[in-house]
Amino acid sequence: MNIHSSFDPVVRSNAFSHGTLETAGLDRTGPFYEEFLGIGWYRQARVAGGFNSGSTKWYVACLGLPTGVEVAQSRDYRWVLALGSDEEICDARQKALEKRELYGIQEITDICENRFGGVSFVLQDLNGCWWEFEHRTTFCYDDLFAAGDVV
Repeated sequence: MNIHSSFDPVVRSNAFSHGTLETAGLDRTGPFYEEFLGIGWYRQARVAGGFNSGSTKWYVACLGLPTGVEVAQSRDYRWVLALGSDEEICDARQKALEKRELYGIQEITDICENRFGGVSFVLQDLNGCWWEFEHRTTFCYDDLFAAGDVV
């Protein structure tokens, strides 16, 4: 699949390299990402770390905020993790409730049906970032990009 548009771009990149996420506490952020979310975590510097999904093609750089600075994000700005079944969603939510204090999880929503035939829930981590855990029985990202512009 060609990830580039049908236009001849001014700049043609080789790949999506990384994005940046603000974090309130790198010492506690790493264990949450690695132990709870199962995402590869590494510490790059005293004020920076990063994670990826096991792919070396992209990563997210995490920059530590000064003490006292809070991250205020809307739930609309979230990271989405795909799980394999509705049962895995229920299990993940139960584990989030059990480990809430250990990982500084601030909020955990109820499980609800999503528009893709499965269920999902959202939690807010210690940095104020939102994570959605979802199961889809329909719709794939390949289908989304293959459809092109629909509006």
